[in-house]
Amino acid sequence: MKLVAGKHYRTRSGRRARVAAVDEDMAPGEQAVGWVEWSSCSWNMEGSFYADLTTNDLDLVEELGEPRRIRGWINIYPGIACDTAGPLHANKDTADKCSGIDRIACVEIDAGEGQGLD
Repeated sequence: MKLVAGKHYRTRSGRRARVAAVDEDMAPGEQAVGWVEWSSCSWNMEGSFYADLTTNDLDLVEELGEPRRIRGWINIYPGIACDTAGPLHANKDTADKCSGIDRIACVEIDAGEGQGLD
């Protein structure tokens, strides 16, 4: 497997990783950089965390598919500590029909699953 910038991978320990940039001219073990959850990491072009290819939980072992798209409309309501959102609706007409009288906004959503969480 050869790493590609912008792709998501699974680590040997099962965590989700994202490769942000690759540069084959860098030193082995620093050719690809990205994140595993909240921590920055670097790998060689084949996904090994250590340049000497010693097995590690942070090795990238599998490319993950594109995240599922989430599309629809959400009604927003005032909350006590913060505003809250209702369920996702397929279209604005349905969101309007299902809205409560205290709705403060109706927002269109188009995002990849997990977007904003890493």
